[in-house]
Amino acid sequence: MSPRVFLIRHADATEGPKDPDRGRHLSAIGQRQAQALARRLANWQIDAIVSSDMYRARETAAAVHSFHPNVPLIVDATFREVSGRTLAAFEREEPARLEAAWEKIVTLPYGVTVLITHNGLIKYLLGRTIEYEASLRPRFHSSHTGITAIQVRPKGRALIQFFNDTHHLSPDLVLEKTLWLEDAETGRWHFGPDDDPDPRA
Repeated sequence: MSPRVFLIRHADATEGPKDPDRGRHLSAIGQRQAQALARRLANWQIDAIVSSDMYRARETAAAVHSFHPNVPLIVDATFREVSGRTLAAFEREEPARLEAAWEKIVTLPYGVTVLITHNGLIKYLLGRTIEYEASLRPRFHSSHTGITAIQVRPKGRALIQFFNDTHHLSPDLVLEKTLWLEDAETGRWHFGPDDDPDPRA
């Protein structure tokens, strides 16, 4: 079987003190998002969980790992964030980390891997997958705990299977104003927290 990798953005960590090296811990709603994600993945076939070493990623990964205690949990700083403020510096000064992240993805020794990482790095990895040459950051946006699936192909290539699945999040766990969310119980679409209920519904 060709290796499968689930690229998952960490849960919310927008509140509380920020460590200069490891960032913030999950917020209260981020902890709930992580638990919703963990329950979603509880019965999935998972051979390994890989995480960035930032607090928000490690804590999200720990929630998933609690349902898969017998699989390895690997913490790897290679999969840290690549933000808009630092992307130019990465291209100029640290391209080796971006290349190393891609090489680790396409050479993972597991059949199914869950990678808990960050929005910017997911954009970079998807850009490599679709061979997007104009920018390292094509216009993809991963929501908190959004799940993206890629299948590793021969010769260091990959194929996107699906992008940013957030079906495990209920509307009260959505913070992003631009998110499209289908309510699993009602089938109704919600378009972020500012979406007012339709009075005719």
